[in-house]
Amino acid sequence: MMPIKNNYQSCAKIRQFDQIAIKVFKIPSIVLMENAARGCTDFLCEAEVPQTIPILCGIGNNGGDGLAMARHLKVRGFSPSVFLLGATDRLTSDASVNYEICQALGIPVSTYQELDLSGVEQILKLIQHMEGDWIVDAILGTGAKLPLRSPLDRLIEGLNGISKSRFAVDLPTGMDGDSDRQAFSPIYRADKTATLVCRKLAMNSSEGRQFCGSIREIDIGAPYSVED
Repeated sequence: MMPIKNNYQSCAKIRQFDQIAIKVFKIPSIVLMENAARGCTDFLCEAEVPQTIPILCGIGNNGGDGLAMARHLKVRGFSPSVFLLGATDRLTSDASVNYEICQALGIPVSTYQELDLSGVEQILKLIQHMEGDWIVDAILGTGAKLPLRSPLDRLIEGLNGISKSRFAVDLPTGMDGDSDRQAFSPIYRADKTATLVCRKLAMNSSEGRQFCGSIREIDIGAPYSVED
């Protein structure tokens, strides 16, 4: 194994990195999620963060990061509000653990088991009327299937149209992390992106960077060992 030498890696390489951390270095995946969430929360909180923070979460590990962020924000004195886009019985195991923690802490979680256009409009209306200036996107990660399908595409368009600042966990939803040309639309337009382990290939192009805003690499607490 060789350490990561380049500042930009493919999404597949980052997933390989995760598996090496788990299988070779015996780091539990939930520890990686915990470190990711703490680093993302630290980056978000460098801004002037409002008391109430909406966090949109998918059912995969990206959503698990968002659910863990909700806990970190709660213990720091904020009032996170989670919008879970999918059924709770479809959450990944680590995301499910963080969902249960949010439940135990009394963090509001609005669950949309089968997201439809009426659900999208409800979410957008609720976020529009929330006090504060930040929205957190933890919907899809590097393994997302693109282009986005309805009604998720409508949700992203709507979020981009709300006059609040936008934060993305790992990769803005709708963005192709491996391409220097973004052929898919719509893409969440983040003002800050906390990307895990290292920057994705798409972040090396001006077209990709325009969707990410300020980018910070988040150390998830594992040895940097992937084959080049």
